[in-house]
Amino acid sequence: MSWISFCNNDGSIILEMIQLKSTDRIHGVYEVYFSEKRIGTFLIQEDGYYGFYTESDSGYWSSYALRLIADKLDEMNKEWDDQVKKDIGNGK
Repeated sequence: MSWISFCNNDGSIILEMIQLKSTDRIHGVYEVYFSEKRIGTFLIQEDGYYGFYTESDSGYWSSYALRLIADKLDEMNKEWDDQVKKDIGNGK
């Protein structure tokens, strides 16, 4: 789980999170939840990296929600990205 905290106008702290649930049926597929609502899926792409697919094309995304999604994707892709960089000579 990844967490982010921010303050309301009244100064109270809110914790929001990104939670992943692995599907036992298919390797490389994770359902993505934000504040207990399913918002999309992380899927391994043809290039070996995870990508994010949204559930809906309506509404908007706040910067903190997008940052959580991006940070989680970076975390999930780090090992593969390090290997790719090493293989192409950019990993030093």
